[in-house]
Amino acid sequence: MGSQQNDIQENISSRSTLATWLLTPAILGGMALFGFQTYSLLTGKSFTDFDFKIGTLWSTQEAAPVSRETEGSSNLASSILRELIAEPLEIMATEDAAIPQVRRKTVLLTKENHTDDIIKSEQVKELFSSETITVNSISASFGNKQIQKYVERMQNDYLIDPALVPRHGSWYVGISFAPSVCYRNFGYNASNVPGIMRDGNTEYTFGLTKNERNATDKTIILYTIGLDFGKRISSKLSLFSGLHYAQYGEQLHVRAADDCDPNFAMSSFMGNKPQYERSVGESQGSLPYTNKYSFLEIPLGASYAVKEYSKSKISINTAVLIQKLDHVNALVYDFDTDYYYWMNSKEDIFRKYGLGASIGVSFSQYVGERLEVYATPQFKYNLHSTFNEPYPITQNQYTGGIQVGFKQQLF
Repeated sequence: MGSQQNDIQENISSRSTLATWLLTPAILGGMALFGFQTYSLLTGKSFTDFDFKIGTLWSTQEAAPVSRETEGSSNLASSILRELIAEPLEIMATEDAAIPQVRRKTVLLTKENHTDDIIKSEQVKELFSSETITVNSISASFGNKQIQKYVERMQNDYLIDPALVPRHGSWYVGISFAPSVCYRNFGYNASNVPGIMRDGNTEYTFGLTKNERNATDKTIILYTIGLDFGKRISSKLSLFSGLHYAQYGEQLHVRAADDCDPNFAMSSFMGNKPQYERSVGESQGSLPYTNKYSFLEIPLGASYAVKEYSKSKISINTAVLIQKLDHVNALVYDFDTDYYYWMNSKEDIFRKYGLGASIGVSFSQYVGERLEVYATPQFKYNLHSTFNEPYPITQNQYTGGIQVGFKQQLF
């Protein structure tokens, strides 16, 4: 065991030495390259600018030739400066000086007063006035034609035309869509619950309790979509109606029914066999199931504008909803057998017709002369229970969401 460990250590040591010999030159070369790149960035010199001749170590540096300015410059100050610099240098030789002295020619500057060229304060104000600046095109500041086209488009295109004048029609039509959070108000009709017992204000039953149902049921997200039309009564009041397809529901937790239980074979409800049983909380084997109730709705309501602007307004909407049940996909609990049963809209246990109510605050904006878009946070509540009597559960569905859509103004 010890010899094998020594062989492993020697193998690792030899590989470490080889890696050191390979990595060290690479690291040094990288550091040198990094230093040269830093020097080149600061001085602007490359590797070809170095002169490796031996004589250059003792040679003196010659004076750099004076560079000529670029022709065609229109800057007056730069032109004057070049004239001053371009004056010839006079070399004065003396008997005692070994090195010639260089003396710059003296230039006398005179001050001239041009009172006619002084810009008055009123002219300066006019030059920098906001009115003059707004008249000028932004695209004139750019030389690139593509940038000029882009800026001109920005100047001419608007999401909403500032000069838009809305044209209010007597009638309008539109489409709306409302994603909503759905839930229900849950209760019991104690007189129809079998085997219930009372002790003061407390009720006892062997079946599913209200607290258990409220602890397991969850909210879900569904939607309402529809066509709308309305009549403008005055500048503030409008009446509206339409045809909507609305969904309501909730999510409950159940577990698969035990078909080995003797009660399973003997249990039935309205001609259906049990499929699930109640699950207290989200225990092991618990399954989420979404109950959905779909309705055709006809809203009959009014909209009143509480705040109006040039192209927008804020309104309060309220309506009564006439409902007809269209489709059901839900589990229904039976107190006698203590099981859940799958039901659809054909079952008489569900109410076929009902009433609801809605209220909301609408924020609308005209984006065209006759086209209006809006967003309306709203709340809807079903005034009738989802179930018919004598089923003991009373359940009122409700939703809260944001209705969005548009209105096209007509004649």
